[in-house]
Amino acid sequence: MHRDIKLIRSILTKLEESTEGVFLNSFDFEDFTNEEVEYHFILLHQAKMIDTIHGRPTTLTWDGYEYLDIIRIPFIRDVIDRNGLLPFDVLKEIAMDRIGIS
Repeated sequence: MHRDIKLIRSILTKLEESTEGVFLNSFDFEDFTNEEVEYHFILLHQAKMIDTIHGRPTTLTWDGYEYLDIIRIPFIRDVIDRNGLLPFDVLKEIAMDRIGIS
């Protein structure tokens, strides 16, 4: 199974919009199968972007908020659209270079 940036963005956005302690489940994402969503929950937890309880996402971590902020930048979205999903460190470096921070 491949990582899907649209699903990742959707999971992170739903967590950002939810009140703390609200559990997401795989049925909250209509355009994806339960297996795809569950797999992405695991990936995001492994990447330390979300906190979970019993495998259910509850909140974003600091890294989750930062990643969501980075992928919202229009030129980063263009980079992702052209190149596919890139590692967070690469996207962060591209963003910092673009705005002149070294």
